[in-house]
Parts: sequence; C-alpha cells; structure tokens
Amino acid sequence: MEIHKQQQAPKEDLDFTIPCWRPNQGRVVIYPHIEIPVMWSYDQLLASVTDIQLNCDGLFIKIYEKNSYCSEVNGSWNVVFTVTSNKTNYTYMIRRDYDLKKTFACPFYNVEYGYIGDACFNKDNCPVEFDILERYILDKYGGKIINHFCTKLL
Repeated sequence: MEIHKQQQAPKEDLDFTIPCWRPNQGRVVIYPHIEIPVMWSYDQLLASVTDIQLNCDGLFIKIYEKNSYCSEVNGSWNVVFTVTSNKTNYTYMIRRDYDLKKTFACPFYNVEYGYIGDACFNKDNCPVEFDILERYILDKYGGKIINHFCTKLL
C-alpha cells in the first residue's frame, strides 16, 4: 500500500498562505486537502466527481447540481457533493482557482447547516471513508496533499 505523505511549503512561501478560506467572509469555510497542478473546466470537475461517485466502493455520494447547495458556493468554480455516513451528510468539493490555475479537492462546511445534518467531510469525522476518497483522487488524478492555500502566485 502506498502512503501519501504531506509535503510542507518552504518557510518563505508561508507568508502568502491561509489555513482555510471563507469566501466573502461568509458562512462557508473551505479547507485545503489536495492540490492538482492544472485548472480543470467545470465539465472536468463534474466528470471527476461523477467518476468518484461511480468508482469509490463504500462511499455513498450525492452530487449537488450547480448552484443548488448554498449561495456562497454558487457558480462554475466548483462541484459540491456529500458523503453520507451514520445518517450525516459530510460535505466536500472539487474546485478550481482561476488566479492560481489549479484545481483543489476540499472539505468544507456551511456553519449554519449543522441543523440539517451536514458536517465537514474530513479525517476526524470519517477516517475510513476519507482515506478511500483521498487515495482515489491521488491515484487517479495526481496532485499532492496540502495543509494551506496559497493566496498569490509565487
């Protein structure tokens, strides 16, 4: 079994990073997980999530249609999906960053949606399921595990 090790950014690069992203300082918090070094189109984002849904055995995935999860994630820059486990919907997205020309796989959550049973899909909440998704994305699409987002081109 291949073990994916987290790569650390050089110290000088950390001045231009953030540990998570809150678009427009709103209700949604997006966390770094996997960075893919090319920017995908919306159709490629959707195709990758559909592929994950069909081929990740053991994951119960619901894909949200564009502009249907919450206003903070409306647009063609992401595809939102949930992984259901223990009657909870855990949220995740595959998104693109036009400025950085990269694609990211990211746990996220809407801080006001806990009452409907949504939570952030991460290693703490769903270790087995998270590992299945992580291995699939890294093996199929490449990229690297990250623990921060860059805020500008370096």
